[in-house]
Amino acid sequence: MKFNPEKTGITKYSMKPIKFLGYNIMAPHMLKATKPLETITSNNRQITRRKKIRVRFNMDLQKVLKRLVSRRVIRLRTSHTNHSEKIYRGRFLGNLINLDHPYIIRYYNSVIRGLYNLYDFVNNKSNVL
Repeated sequence: MKFNPEKTGITKYSMKPIKFLGYNIMAPHMLKATKPLETITSNNRQITRRKKIRVRFNMDLQKVLKRLVSRRVIRLRTSHTNHSEKIYRGRFLGNLINLDHPYIIRYYNSVIRGLYNLYDFVNNKSNVL
């Protein structure tokens, strides 16, 4: 087995995101700071403990948009309200022209659901999807 040195390597865990399988893996938002504390109530007792600091996973939005453009699902168009702004819009797919409307909508929904299931656990899902 041969490894590509440009794609394979051991990197230092830092604030720079690591790209892996379409996800950006990032370190927590801490720069030489102490871990924050949280207070929880359990059985009418207050317990103070260190807050869990977890690794963050974000979707690589540019990679997803590039893939959707290459698969001809969306395209970059000029906005109707602001002509200097470019937005992504759905695209006409000729192979769907003979289908009834519910089947066309079902196709586009399957594409959207597939993306949503793939990136369901990422932190920036609400900003993007």
